Amino acid sequence: VLPFEAESVVNTILDKHWGKLLPEALWLAQVDTYGTSDKRRPYVMTGVYIQKLRSTREDVPKHIMQRLSENGRYYAQRVELSKAEEKKDAQHVHRYYQNEATAFYNKWLKD
Repeated sequence: VLPFEAESVVNTILDKHWGKLLPEALWLAQVDTYGTSDKRRPYVMTGVYIQKLRSTREDVPKHIMQRLSENGRYYAQRVELSKAEEKKDAQHVHRYYQNEATAFYNKWLKD
């Protein structure tokens, strides 16, 4: 599967076929992407999938920011409590969470 094909299928499911049962949405998205010929259907859904994609009332950006902050605080504590050989790894992970939280805030929560 080429990246632009995968992107097309996912975008079509989320945009055009939102709220439909997942097997139906997947099938229709593949028809939209690959046409009506049965030669190309790279995605297969197995099992019993009666659910639909739904939105949530949860403030997802706020939830993500909370998780980034919690993990950042955890690794800040690890930096303080770690032995010398482990401190560098903890500092690296702590910086990662700081950078991610800052970038996420600037992209999704600022203003």
